[in-house]
Amino acid sequence: MNPVNFDALPPLSPRAAELLVIKIEDDDAEQQLLNIVSNEPLLAARLVAVANSAACAGSPARIASVRQAVRRIGMRQAMQLATAILFGQPVSAHLSDQAREQLWLHSVSMATSCREVARLLKYQDGSDAYLHGLLHDLGYMLAELTWPGALERVCVFALEHTLTIEEAEREQFGREHGELTAMLLEHWQAPTPFARVHRNHHQFAGRSNSLAGILCAAESIISLDEFGQGVFGGTANPFACLARPRDVVESLLLRQLRLEQRQLDQLLDRMIDSVAEIAGLGRSMAAV
Repeated sequence: MNPVNFDALPPLSPRAAELLVIKIEDDDAEQQLLNIVSNEPLLAARLVAVANSAACAGSPARIASVRQAVRRIGMRQAMQLATAILFGQPVSAHLSDQAREQLWLHSVSMATSCREVARLLKYQDGSDAYLHGLLHDLGYMLAELTWPGALERVCVFALEHTLTIEEAEREQFGREHGELTAMLLEHWQAPTPFARVHRNHHQFAGRSNSLAGILCAAESIISLDEFGQGVFGGTANPFACLARPRDVVESLLLRQLRLEQRQLDQLLDRMIDSVAEIAGLGRSMAAV
């Protein structure tokens, strides 16, 4: 395939960098976030949609203001979602409706899985894990934008040649999706550690004390066939051909996370129980 022309991409909103420097402990953190969102109408609409989605269905009352949306979602998650929306906007806005929905569903699945793994392992900052899960699919979005239909082709290629998805990506893209994510983050001058987490994160399988290791474990979790069926529902799952039965996923995770079977069962059951919330949030993130 042809190389990626990063200069041809739509520009990243300067507000994305501003989001990264907000400290949630600041007294005016909420106002900083609201000031940013007030200059991004699409971001404002997405956050309101998320607040009214099944993922935040604590109250039947629908809301219309961004301030109410942030308070219903929660400040920390609102910041993470806003960051992912702004970073994802240049590479997802011009995808087909189906591809955009597929990849945001997958992205939110990754984020939720990362958060659950981080919580179980008592990782120092589970919110970082959730954010990097949301950013994980930027590489896939970039590939789909650059080479339309690339995701379907790479999955079929992996199945036909009995390859892992990463091996198939190297054959089709010349690099893995994590490398594409890292390259994109570097192009947008995100903090250096952001790119480092995603680049070659599959080499960190079994090293769950790192964000890269948590990403790798999260990918195993969401490959569970019944989880994918629940999240994607009537939407075609581009990763369906790579889905795994529960016993295979359990075997992988027992090695990767070094958990007791009871802990693993609880983790997988929580993920399956959350499919409706994940699907609602993913579709809200994908809405134009």
